[in-house]
This record gives sequence, structure tokens and C-alpha cells, in this order.
Amino acid sequence: MSDAFAFVKRHPLAFMLAVGIAIRLLLSPIALPYDIDYWALTLRNMQVGEGLYGVEGYFYTPVWGYVLGLSSLFQSFILDMGETSERVAEALFTEDISGFRLSATVQSISFNLLVKVPLIICDVLLALSVFYLSKRLLGEEKALKAAALTFLCPLSIGVTSFIGMPDTISALFSILTVILLIDRRFFLAGMTFAVAVWTKFFPAFLVFCLVSYVILVSDGRRAAMKGVSMAAIGSVAMTAAVFLPQIIGGDLDRCFQFISDRVSVSASGTILDAVESTSRVVVYLAALAGSVLLSVRLLRVGREDCDSKLVKYCFAVVLFCLLYPPAPQYVVLLVPFLAFMAAQDRRYMLPWWVLSVSAFVFLTPTNADMLLPIAVWTDLLSVESVMNAFNAFRTSLGPFTVMDLHYAVGGVLQYSSLILALLTLLGLIPWKSCEKGQEGGRSPVFVFSRRSGRRTRRPRFQRWTGGRSRAFRRRPRRSRR
Repeated sequence: MSDAFAFVKRHPLAFMLAVGIAIRLLLSPIALPYDIDYWALTLRNMQVGEGLYGVEGYFYTPVWGYVLGLSSLFQSFILDMGETSERVAEALFTEDISGFRLSATVQSISFNLLVKVPLIICDVLLALSVFYLSKRLLGEEKALKAAALTFLCPLSIGVTSFIGMPDTISALFSILTVILLIDRRFFLAGMTFAVAVWTKFFPAFLVFCLVSYVILVSDGRRAAMKGVSMAAIGSVAMTAAVFLPQIIGGDLDRCFQFISDRVSVSASGTILDAVESTSRVVVYLAALAGSVLLSVRLLRVGREDCDSKLVKYCFAVVLFCLLYPPAPQYVVLLVPFLAFMAAQDRRYMLPWWVLSVSAFVFLTPTNADMLLPIAVWTDLLSVESVMNAFNAFRTSLGPFTVMDLHYAVGGVLQYSSLILALLTLLGLIPWKSCEKGQEGGRSPVFVFSRRSGRRTRRPRFQRWTGGRSRAFRRRPRRSRR
């Protein structure tokens, strides 16, 4: 036992990675059949020669499709998984439940692992990248904290192990872009930025802050132009490489179907659909404007501590993008930046904790349905018991079911974490206990009286000014003599 504790003390990063990998592998058999079924359909289309877009079923840009293709190639030459899916008659009724996307086609546990192992590898690389970045800017102790907050965040674990969504790839290449910019490797930074954007589109909002950073750290106008040009060339080169097969096959327009679907309204849509789509566009335009303003501000702060400010401004931009209530997988991009901020300033731990709690709720509204792969492909559970638990979870409570309320509470908690992070970023929350001298810390709301030792409340002006403004200090009384 003492040897184990000694190993953990000597190698805390390795221990943290081992724990996170074990948790992910144990949870990988659990899945949302609806999402995993689309990845199985994509692989079947590729295996019969239809490519990613020959038959409808894949709606994203090609990056994740290439990863699925590599996994399929590995499976074809090395593994024989046999049957990978089964249609479950007892679960057919779930496909007609409104408000939730459920499927009675259940993929095998081996197929779930085939999809999720590449994502687990990306999670490991993301944690190592956050550790490397934080160690350079904050020191090793805080770097360990940032890596742990990234890798052990329940949201990241759930999106990888339950849903099997590729948002961790986008987060990984976004962090790599920041690291490469700090290392002045602008061409490679442009390439990684292109991969991040063409995996999920949210990193595109970072472009203005990234360009401002290149200009800020360059010596003179010519060096700035060269740095921006090299980054642009790298981005264009990687974009061409990503979309070349689709350009040759004439499927380029279908690569952006997911993005166009998110900002368009069908002619048969309701007024509520129109309001939802319009509000999404308004929020994204506001986030774009905020990104431009932050990039201008970054140019004006000077070179002092500009590396840490770049991470902070990227965190702010991603946070602005998520102000339209997002699906849980979209928030994965925020997790490494939030972890960095929490390691630097412990006030950000509260948003991290709320986000972590929300992951348990928001990712599991169909919790019994997620156990179908275990029930169908193993003897640990029966399909009947899983469906009984699922029906019990659909018990009506007034006009809603338990499942509806579960989902709503998860969404509220997740959005609350984003609002808390935004208020903390703007300094609008007067925290009661901040370490003295801590970066970003503010004066505590409560202080202790020297005479009585009791806790007394500061006057409002002292709480907001930190008690340091001379204009508000009480002047000593003059003697009447």
C-alpha cells in the first residue's frame, strides 16, 4: 500500500490519466443508441463504396468521418466483431416518443468501443496538452490541477463514453492551436485551427483573437504580416486536404448541411421554430461581435503576460458562443479553458462544479434506454427489466413526465454554470473569500472587526472598491481647538 501511495505521489499525472481511462472504458458499453446508430450507418455506407455522403446518414464535416473510417479499417484487418447491431422489438415504441431522439436499433458493445476508443485517446491527448500549456504559464502544481479538471470532468467523460460525439477532437486541436501560437509556429497553428473548425464550427469564433495575438507578439508590421500569412496558408492547406475527396466527388455542399440546418427554418416550420432559429443567429452574431471587441482589447493590453491573456480571451469567446442554450456536447470545447481558469483563479471552481453536476443529469434523461447495449449483448441485464425501468421513468407528474423534468433540470443546471462563469469573468459576483494577492481576486464581502472579533458587513462602496479608494476613505476629525 505504501508503494502505491509513493507511486501516486511521484507520478500524479500518470495516476490521474489511469483513473480517467478506466472510468471511460467501464462506461463505454453504455450508449445512446440513436447517435451510435448514425455512426454505424456511416461505416456501412463507406464499406459498400458510397463514401461519407453517397447515402444520406452523415451530416457533419468530413473530419469525424475520416476517424470512423480509420477505425473501420482497423476493425476489418485486425478484428472480426461479427454482428454489430440488432433491432429490439421491445424498444420500438421509444422511437415514437416526442421530444427525445431514441432508436430501437442497438449497437454491440464491441462497436461502441470501436467508436469510443479514438475519442478516449483524444481525451488523453487533450489532458496532456492542457498540462503542457498550464505548466508553461502557471507552473507544475496548477498544471496538474488544470489537467485533472479537464480529464476528470464528468461532462467530458459522459460525452465521450455515453454519446460518442467528436467534440473532444475540436477541443484538442483548439488547445494545440494556442500552444503552437505561443511557440511561434504559425503555419502549424493554422493547420490545427482548420482541423478544430472543421470538426465542430465553434472554434471559428476564436479567429480574431488568434490573429490579434500574432500581431501583438510580432516585431513590426512586416513580421506581423508574415505570421498571419503563414497561419492563413497553413489553414488553407489543411482545409484543402480535408475537403479534397469531397471536391473530387462533387459532395462539397453536403459537408456543411449540419451548419445550414442549424441556422435555417423550413417553410413548414412553426413560429416557435422560427423564433428559435432567429435567436440562435442573433446570439452567434453577438458572439462574433464580442470576439472582434475582445481581439481589439487584446491588441491594446501589450505584451506583458499576453500568453495567459490569450487563453483568457479564448475562454471568453467560447463562453459567449454558448450563451444560446447548447447541447451538452458543445460545452466540451469550454472545459479545457475553464479548467485553466479554475487552476489560475479558484473562483472558477464553482462554475466547474455546477457544470459537473449538470452532466450527471443532462446526459442521462433516458438512463434506462442507455443500458440497452448491456441488456441485448450480455447476460447482465434483461431487455424486459430495462424497458420496465424506462417506462417507470416516464411516469406522469402533471403535464410532464419524470424524464421531461429530469432533462429540464439538467439543462437549467448546465446553463447556470455558463452564467456563473460569465458573471465571474465580468467580476459581477462579490465572492466572500478570495486569497489575498490572488490574480483576479476581489475584496471579501465580509470582514472581521478588530475590536469585537465579530463579522461585520462592509459599506457598499468599500465592497465594490475593495476599500482601497482614497476618495471614499473617512478623514480623521479635526480638533476644535
